[in-house]
Amino acid sequence: MGVLICDVGPRDGLQNEERVLEPKMRADLVDRLAAAGLKRIEAASFVNPKLVPQMAGAEDVMASLHRRPGTAYAGLVLNEKGYGRALAAKVDEVHYAFAATDEFGRRNQNAGTEVGLQTALDLVARAKTDKMPITVTISVAFGCPFEGPVPAERVLGLVDRLMAAPPDEICLTRSG
Repeated sequence: MGVLICDVGPRDGLQNEERVLEPKMRADLVDRLAAAGLKRIEAASFVNPKLVPQMAGAEDVMASLHRRPGTAYAGLVLNEKGYGRALAAKVDEVHYAFAATDEFGRRNQNAGTEVGLQTALDLVARAKTDKMPITVTISVAFGCPFEGPVPAERVLGLVDRLMAAPPDEICLTRSG
């Protein structure tokens, strides 16, 4: 077992910036990260462009990439619609995140933790059918800006429920 690093700068690093970069410029950033030797990059976010204008044109980002062999280009999705868009854009893997706290989930995805967990399980099942690698992230697992500290028991309970899916269906990561 080794350490897997995924650069999320083209998505997480840009999504809250005031300036909106064109898809070709974002693709150039991804190309430069790949040229620097990164092997796993979250290249685009397949979210509603009206809600996150910085991520508009995810399909154009993916189409503009100069793909390097040995580099995996991922797309973040928050729901089934985003998953379908990511698949059509030919991502190498799908990333899905849901919040360990209800308030963060409502503010970030308009869904509480239980809905987020169910979406994770649904996407994992769909990804298995599609033979698409998927990573599930539990965000704000170590603390929430709205609810404060998150009890370890809560996070571990979510992990237990995710792990109830067959082992070849799920890969867990941590964030925040």
